[in-house]
Amino acid sequence: MLTWLLVAGLAHAADDALRTTVQAANAEANTLVNDGRFAEALEVALRAQQKAKGLGKADSTRLISDLKVADALAGLERYDEAEPAYQSIVDRVNKLNELEHYQAVALLLACSGLGAIWQARGDLQEAREWHEAAWQFLTTNQLYVEARFQIASAYADTCEAQGDWATARTLREWVLASLQNEKPDGDPQIAAARMALADLLISVGEVDTALEHLLVARAIFASAGLHDRVAMVTRARGDALVRADRLEEAQVALDEAATLYQQAFPDGTRRQEILQSRMALAVALGRPLEAVAIQREVVELVAASTTPDNPWLATQRVQLASMLAEAAAFDEARELLDTAEADLVTALGPEDRQLWPVRVARAQIL
Repeated sequence: MLTWLLVAGLAHAADDALRTTVQAANAEANTLVNDGRFAEALEVALRAQQKAKGLGKADSTRLISDLKVADALAGLERYDEAEPAYQSIVDRVNKLNELEHYQAVALLLACSGLGAIWQARGDLQEAREWHEAAWQFLTTNQLYVEARFQIASAYADTCEAQGDWATARTLREWVLASLQNEKPDGDPQIAAARMALADLLISVGEVDTALEHLLVARAIFASAGLHDRVAMVTRARGDALVRADRLEEAQVALDEAATLYQQAFPDGTRRQEILQSRMALAVALGRPLEAVAIQREVVELVAASTTPDNPWLATQRVQLASMLAEAAAFDEARELLDTAEADLVTALGPEDRQLWPVRVARAQIL
């Protein structure tokens, strides 16, 4: 009996030591993921995952190590590998009758990760189901996790993409109110939440309220010295003024935003954003040729920074094709749509729903 107790005690101590080692690696991988250093995160997470095999499959530390591998793969856009990694976590945790805190966290973040993957693939309904599952699990179990605002925001993004403005608004307002209760008034997270809510309000026509949120957000970002955010909120203000048909003010705001973007992003990494805002202003001012020229540049930028089968590139081509058709440049419009469809068919197959906008645009042009 004494020998058995001694062996059991040694095994327990060994498990504790292993768990501590894996937890440290998990924390390192998490920091790297948050910093966007996904390749480094994957290396660290894979080492942690290998060590964690000495723990039970449903052990919370092992689940988190598997989660960090999936997060890194998703960050690298290796979705075909990340999806089963997340799904494995969901399947293992769902078999448990009672959950420890970090088992629940692993399930929550795996559901959210699956939602993000499906959103990146363009399947909004599948994305929404996973984001909604994460949100319901979060609220039903009253989990207090750092990622709760991110989960609510991701769910809101999907709702907005589907045009469900009411649900999205409830989520955006919850995020803002919760942050205001927990953070000091000048916290940049509050400013970011105001920006997200303002973007929604612009979409539903509540421009004046949106402008108020953007004004407060800009002041917070400026006070915090976040020059990139000041540039972005200035551009958002210009977009709101375009929607309100206050075009002279919009021109001033977007001119300022263009200067701020050059200062904040000297490598041109966010140039597409300011171009799209300028294009919308050109359309509103009745300058179709200028708008077409700007959209051509957008397509070139996206094409240079992604693969031909990326749905976002197809979206930009469809927009340019529609603008060309309005200018009676039908042949070039059809060529763009043919290219967009061919690339998507090669990547996704002929029946994928991401082809629908391309085919609808062609039908309208024909």
